[in-house]
Amino acid sequence: KPAYEIPLRLVGSEMCIRDSIQPADEQQNEVEQEEAQQREARLTSLNSRVRLRNLERTLMRMASTIRKGPGKSQAYLGILVGLIFIKRSSDQFANIQHEFIQRLVEDGMTDEQAVAEAEFPENYPDSTLFCPPEARWVTNDGQGICQAGDVGLGNRLRDAVRALERTNPRMEMALSTSVDFSAMEGNKRILKDADYKRLIDEMNFNLSDAFLEFPDIMGAAYEFTVRNFTQHEEGRDAGAHYTPRELVDLLVRILDPVNGDTIYDPSSGSGGMLIYSKNHVDRVEGESENLWLYGQELKGTSWAMSIV
Repeated sequence: KPAYEIPLRLVGSEMCIRDSIQPADEQQNEVEQEEAQQREARLTSLNSRVRLRNLERTLMRMASTIRKGPGKSQAYLGILVGLIFIKRSSDQFANIQHEFIQRLVEDGMTDEQAVAEAEFPENYPDSTLFCPPEARWVTNDGQGICQAGDVGLGNRLRDAVRALERTNPRMEMALSTSVDFSAMEGNKRILKDADYKRLIDEMNFNLSDAFLEFPDIMGAAYEFTVRNFTQHEEGRDAGAHYTPRELVDLLVRILDPVNGDTIYDPSSGSGGMLIYSKNHVDRVEGESENLWLYGQELKGTSWAMSIV
């Protein structure tokens, strides 16, 4: 049967559907109809704006899957952050690469030449987090992370993190030292490949800038995850791991940075204060072209989130 075509506005890695939807006929049973509806709902969500409350609900569902394993909370946190990092990197780069290819075609290249040229990391600004094919959520050849089966999926995710670090020198050792998709607890793997498949299926949203409710939603989602994974561990308070956004906002308002300033956060976490500082300057002065932002962070997972 021919695949049923749904009109969609999709770019790059926004589309992640393993099976084509077949046209309904008289013999289609209720199970098939339900599956078709679920696929359509997933496609629709990929075109929707990512709101924090919805992202938090998804993260809680993913956390419930992860906590079934035998590991400790820090291992779980690393796995969840690693998945968010890969998804965000892939989605954001897909849009950047798409725009780059369009510019090359407008300048006279053929589509094939432009696509080939877009695969060289050196063709992008240093600020771009280049996502190599091994780490892409969706690829045209059907070999993307969310298109793969569940066999060997943990190793595939591990290799994706390594590829991202290898291709982006500033990310060296940022995640691989704190995220292990093949981690063991005793003689058992923390998560099975089938668990990773369920987690990936939950991530049916687009994390590129164009779809985010507000610029710092990634930091807010990361802090939500940290809070829920660490606040009960060993009696430690979640405040030791993140700074409440209300406090960050107050601090930035007191500092009142202006265009041309240099802002440094010695414990930058997921980069929230730096993002708030830029937004403050944009709001007050209209632009922040000459604002310099610096930060350092001990935890690899936090540093990785600040990069994306």
